[in-house]
Amino acid sequence: MNNLSKVFERGRALIAFITAGDPTFESSVKYALALERGGADIVELGIPFSDPTAEGTEIQDANIRALSKGMNAEGTFEIAEQVRKMSDIPLILRSYLNPVFRYGYERFFARCKQLDICGIEVPDLPFEEREEILGEANKNGVCVISSVAPAPAERIRMIAENAQGFMTACGTFEEQNALAVKAGGIVAVQAAAPEQAAQSMGGAVTTGCGAVNIIAMLGEHAEGALEEYAVKMKRALYAR
Repeated sequence: MNNLSKVFERGRALIAFITAGDPTFESSVKYALALERGGADIVELGIPFSDPTAEGTEIQDANIRALSKGMNAEGTFEIAEQVRKMSDIPLILRSYLNPVFRYGYERFFARCKQLDICGIEVPDLPFEEREEILGEANKNGVCVISSVAPAPAERIRMIAENAQGFMTACGTFEEQNALAVKAGGIVAVQAAAPEQAAQSMGGAVTTGCGAVNIIAMLGEHAEGALEEYAVKMKRALYAR
């Protein structure tokens, strides 16, 4: 069973996102561990990319900062490797298709298996074209996490019925909330049981922009701030 399925067996989950290498390699390892201590159920590492068109300004800026320090796909794997030495928290990746393609699909997903990375989001890979990576990903135990934009209910249901791990919403904050009502979660929905995915057996809340701002503002104190941030998000999630 994929680790994502195990997480959602417990119901709601908190997924915390950081851009790998922002502001440094070492701090990314510390932040991932701090988020776990604060209550994150899953940590998502973003592989920095030069044209992150699906991101808001905070994460775009984080990508540029990370790239300026030389961070790339291999560096992100090395961060995951360091986290794995101290934690077995489920890890997922967020990457545009180009870094995965350049790394080589077979090599990329074999590396994911080696580090027990259980999922990947590829925001510029349309659902209809996910077969490009689906075979190698699934062969190595990696879920290809689907995204859904504002769309008719039939399309949302079709994506949900074929989704793996969970399903994320994209668009403006208001659009994400509207999608959440249609799909049954808040910002992301479980799709481990396809026949129930459209109603969402378990909801997931993804966090990111606030954490990026905390890092930018607090510098060396960010690790403690992120831990507190995760605690507050966890409380809010279970207060729903």
